[in-house]
Amino acid sequence: MWLNWSPDGKFLAFVNSRRIELLSIADSTTRPLTAPPDRGMDDAPSFSPDGGRVAFIRASAAGVVADLFVVPVTGGEPKRLTFDSSGISGPPAWTADGREIVFSFTRGGPPSLWRISASGGTSRPVPGVVMASQPSISRNGNQLAYVHQLFNNNLWRVTLKDEKHSQGPPDLLISAKWDNARPHYSPDGKRIAFESDRSGYSEIWACDSDGSNCGQLTSLRGVAGAARWSPNGHYVAFEFHPKGHSEIYVVEVPGGLPRGRWSRSQTQIAEGLIGHEMDNGFISTPTEEVNAFSYGRCRSMVDPRSR
Repeated sequence: MWLNWSPDGKFLAFVNSRRIELLSIADSTTRPLTAPPDRGMDDAPSFSPDGGRVAFIRASAAGVVADLFVVPVTGGEPKRLTFDSSGISGPPAWTADGREIVFSFTRGGPPSLWRISASGGTSRPVPGVVMASQPSISRNGNQLAYVHQLFNNNLWRVTLKDEKHSQGPPDLLISAKWDNARPHYSPDGKRIAFESDRSGYSEIWACDSDGSNCGQLTSLRGVAGAARWSPNGHYVAFEFHPKGHSEIYVVEVPGGLPRGRWSRSQTQIAEGLIGHEMDNGFISTPTEEVNAFSYGRCRSMVDPRSR
């Protein structure tokens, strides 16, 4: 699941039941923005710089082939921009002027970055960028972050009892250090939030735009990802997957602990949660069931003005 803030900070775009929905931060209500075909799914929403449109990926149910679409925030029929029916990796990124969209897809070769007019037309490659995915463009438009994909082969060792039988299970001998994925620039272009498993778990990290001063923002000891800065640069929203289901968190930056939590189940019912910050992490006490994404119940934990 991918998340994206509207430029004015009033909405979060997210994926729910194969479609894009908008969550109002003011009153916690949600409304559908897209309606994919029966055998399709919409994913990876990205607001335009003016907040008037959302670019997203529409894929087959298996997620094997996909194309790029744009839909007005007010709703309506999405406009299809690409007709390649190829694999697209990660959410698209708008240029700062809102005229073009940069995205990663495979066209008869390894994944690379391409750009296309937001009104449609012929896509063209971004020069010198190959084996790349998950682009993010700084707000001033002069910096592009992306994932450069390198494939590492791990070496395993098996101790043999004889020529046909092993003495035990294989041992991992040499492996890659860690994976870094899904970067996202802060609004001022000075920081990048990303997910990394360098701590042994997939957590949210942040670093300076030149890659220095990396710091760990979360310590949830699970699978966290899809980090997205709020428009004011004070918070990072991200997804977390404890025990097989999906939740949305917000972490205050700087700081290492989430200040609120929203939980979504298969039945679209969420629990309102009141959090208690502890020295050893973050625990939550469930209260009553409310409609999906109970932001208001956690507002005091994410809005400094209400503390």
